[in-house]
Amino acid sequence: MIYMVFFGSFIIVATLSDYISWPCQKILLIITTVLGFWHLFFEIRNITFSYKEYFSSLWNYLDLGAIIPAIVTSISWLINGSVPTGAITFTTLLLELKFIIYLRFIRYFGIYLAMIMNTADKVVAFLILFGLIILAFAHSLHLLLRSEIFQDSAKNMFVQFGSSILAAYYMMGIQLLFQNGFQMKIL
Repeated sequence: MIYMVFFGSFIIVATLSDYISWPCQKILLIITTVLGFWHLFFEIRNITFSYKEYFSSLWNYLDLGAIIPAIVTSISWLINGSVPTGAITFTTLLLELKFIIYLRFIRYFGIYLAMIMNTADKVVAFLILFGLIILAFAHSLHLLLRSEIFQDSAKNMFVQFGSSILAAYYMMGIQLLFQNGFQMKIL
């Protein structure tokens, strides 16, 4: 329940900051900060009891990854009166993921979360290799197609390296789509 108050106070400020007065925002941000330090205290206590076991669990990284950005973002927001949208978005994502992880203790949801996590463990190597292949194609096509002849960036996504990565990803996705589509027709 304490996490729900911690999570909810930050989410309310992040989502409704245009509609809530600054004094109410301050109260919610102070609640987030205080409860964030409360959660951080228990995480530090768990680290001191058994740091090897603590850092061997992926769940604990998500716990720290949700708590610390929420504290930092809330304090920064209180001091400056605003924070970058990216900080709010990143913190909100981590807090919501941590909330979803709390559902693992409910049997109905826990079964599916366990399946997702087991699948993710097996897929990580594939995703890293797939990402490296995309980077290799993106870099090669960027070097090939960035020349002055093809300089119209509205038509050529390979002029800049960042958009080149996106274009290579789309090309790989379309290739996989067509490949799977043709396999389905054959079957």
